[in-house]
Amino acid sequence: MDARLAPVIERADAAFGEAVRQVGEFVDYAAVSYGGAEGAHAGRVRELAAAVVRHLGNLPAAQRPSRCLLHELPDALPLVTAEWDAGGALPTLLVYGHGDVQPANAEEWHSPPFEAVVRRDDSGSERLYGRGTSDDIGGWYSHVAAIRAWLASRGRLPLNVRLMIEFEEEIGSPNLMRYVDHLGDFVEVDAMVLTDCENPSVDVPGLTVSLRGLAEADLVCRTGHGDGHSGLFGGVWSDPSLALVRIANRLLDADGRAAFARQELGRDERRALASVDPELDFDPAAALPDRGRAKAEWVWRQPAITITGTSLPDVASENNESKPTNSVRGEARLRLSIRVPPGATADAVLDEVEAIVADSPPPGIQVSLERRHAGDGGAWRYDVPDCIAFEAANRAYATVWGTPPLRVGVGGSIPFVQQFAARFGATTPLILNGVLDPASALHAPNESLHLGVFRKAIHTNIHLLDEFGKLARGRFMDPPSG
Repeated sequence: MDARLAPVIERADAAFGEAVRQVGEFVDYAAVSYGGAEGAHAGRVRELAAAVVRHLGNLPAAQRPSRCLLHELPDALPLVTAEWDAGGALPTLLVYGHGDVQPANAEEWHSPPFEAVVRRDDSGSERLYGRGTSDDIGGWYSHVAAIRAWLASRGRLPLNVRLMIEFEEEIGSPNLMRYVDHLGDFVEVDAMVLTDCENPSVDVPGLTVSLRGLAEADLVCRTGHGDGHSGLFGGVWSDPSLALVRIANRLLDADGRAAFARQELGRDERRALASVDPELDFDPAAALPDRGRAKAEWVWRQPAITITGTSLPDVASENNESKPTNSVRGEARLRLSIRVPPGATADAVLDEVEAIVADSPPPGIQVSLERRHAGDGGAWRYDVPDCIAFEAANRAYATVWGTPPLRVGVGGSIPFVQQFAARFGATTPLILNGVLDPASALHAPNESLHLGVFRKAIHTNIHLLDEFGKLARGRFMDPPSG
């Protein structure tokens, strides 16, 4: 640990319990953004946004932001910004996080999802349980805690810091770029730290460099007639339901993986992904064969396909009046959710899928692919620039964690990352970090924040402020010093 920063770290540790309690208080708001500005919980989301502004505005004078504002655009949930000014000649860092959360079914939780509680997990580690603890209230508050510790110890930050907290991330950030336009030069910064990403383990940090995109389409099989009783027509009429199963199977290889849009990676990249494998928490009994590819490659850099819905009747109990009838259906469809690998586009992947399913349809069956959603046009891949900003980030992580961060991927899409990358990625370093670990259970029952990771995140952010403060304004994309 850098001796210069020891007093700052000590202040952070002294206030650590307060930081954990504050994350818990924000969790208690149950700020579920599902439904958007008119959703059932929109009032609670707005209450949390106002509470964040109050909290920041009521900090001790030495720690208080110079400006803290609640922004509201028509037909949107709010956004909060705060600024800590250190001096015009110093560089500026933007920290992004989100305060909204996913819904939670209390019956599936060990404790009420919107009442944050600390308890030990099976490994004996302390965790703060509650919806939003790690995704993403703990993420952005780890930066607030670092800022507070720095100011309480030094009285002044080593660079200007701007904080942006969104409240629509869990519904796809539909108005994020509207807010960016509304904020004007607020987003003219030297670097951005985007929270909400995962570390490979509680002992190994990670910076996210790739996301798979998302495409959605309906595979439809139909005939020219309506439904008919299978006792009268079965074996004579073509059955769209059975055709649907046969055609969907064309999209899979012998292991059940997507047989399309495979990406060919370079030797160095495959070696790097293989090195991450020991840190990935997969149940060996449930994992598909590797087939010469690392698990990290399969989940981060290759396509995947899931059926998320069907028009076929549910298998019902005998007492259920909607019990399926014995019919040859006139039409059947599957909703396909496809993870688009970095390097491909959603449209290109759907073109490939369409060619596969439309080839040689079964007799009497009309096959079509109805496209529903193609994300932001494809998957995102951030080729981490060889620049001094990432060199500085590596030093900060190595100082606290004892090892530089692994460059990792995320198996799913995160719309705000794609939006920031499209808007700023060519000119501004994007540092994607977070407080998640493989056991955090984001979006699932019993979501939690590992308190050891939370403490290390605060310490790392203190070092990030120090490292970035040493860099010259406007020079963060310069080549590394070597």
